[in-house]
Amino acid sequence: VLFLPVGGNLVKSMSWSSGLCNCFQDCCSFWTVCCIPSVAIGQLAKRVLGYSCVFVTILLSSLFTLAGLFELYADLPRQDYKKENGLNMLNGWVNPIACHVSELKREDHEVICAPDPFVLAFCSISFCAACVFTTVLRNTIRRRDKIDQKYCTDCANIKDGEDCCCAFWCGPCSICQMMRHEGLTGKDYSVISQTGTVHLVDNKVSYGNVGNA
Repeated sequence: VLFLPVGGNLVKSMSWSSGLCNCFQDCCSFWTVCCIPSVAIGQLAKRVLGYSCVFVTILLSSLFTLAGLFELYADLPRQDYKKENGLNMLNGWVNPIACHVSELKREDHEVICAPDPFVLAFCSISFCAACVFTTVLRNTIRRRDKIDQKYCTDCANIKDGEDCCCAFWCGPCSICQMMRHEGLTGKDYSVISQTGTVHLVDNKVSYGNVGNA
């Protein structure tokens, strides 16, 4: 908690519970964001925005999975050939989203191969979806807890632009920071809980609002 001088008076200003780059401060939140970021964002969306954790998690998981599959599929050859009588014959299989061959060539006559536009577009959609959720979550937490911008105030002349910049450039670190700030750490954290927390009810473990999607 900080007290800042405003108009001759000391105004109370809250701060994040930990720094943006303190990802290794808690291993539970760190590995969750690294391995299953859609779950981490879904749990934060449930706690902070009241959205359905299941819906957000499935939406982002589907986007991330499809983007990854498209990237792998795009690395396969555009056409499948087989050898017949010493000649390369088309085997009937054509990859529609294979690495797009550009007409540009380097001086050593090596063809420049760029990703297919469809793959680029879908990966961009997945990235933008994660950025939007992270920006909204971070901005909501800052406004709720009256946390001032610290790293890049109104970045690019955008009101509350720090949230956009942190989500775009430091997305995983921002998610880790929000999880630590919300107390989703250590033994209090559960990856299978919609709210991310573990409660003891009558000496039995309860995983929060598991029944409410």
